[in-house]
Amino acid sequence: MNYAHQSTYSYTERDVALYALGIGACSKDAVDDKELRYVYHQDGQQSLEFLSRFDPRLLLHGQQYIEIYKPLPSSCCLLNKATVAGLQDKGKAAVLEIEILSYEKESGALLCMNRSAIYLRGAGGFSKSSQPYSYTKYSSNHTLAYKVPQSQPYAVYEDCTLPSQLG
Repeated sequence: MNYAHQSTYSYTERDVALYALGIGACSKDAVDDKELRYVYHQDGQQSLEFLSRFDPRLLLHGQQYIEIYKPLPSSCCLLNKATVAGLQDKGKAAVLEIEILSYEKESGALLCMNRSAIYLRGAGGFSKSSQPYSYTKYSSNHTLAYKVPQSQPYAVYEDCTLPSQLG
């Protein structure tokens, strides 16, 4: 399965600022330097510090994974290349894994990789053999590029969803 789809997406500093405001930046204090950096670049920073049988009502988000290779520019035209990274027939459902590589269009620099698994209820049962269909781009012994520490975290930060973000 080597199907790939390419698309471009441009965004500006205004789009990024509106997104940051929409998810709560500067909601507690509009002039807090620690939060303003997500929406305004006073010193001209070049990158931001943030980070057919299908029925969409039956879709469940299963997993999300991201690797960021370079700082995301505050204004950019992205070239996204999407591929199917996995597909499994689960009988009454299917699991579809999509991988998207995002490049800065002008320079060709790879910025990040997003991989998501989507559980599609009602989309399974397409295998006609006794062995259900299963495809994955990654081997079963694929290991993470990093090691998850067994120790307790050095710091924990918890926050509440703001009333303006509800409903």
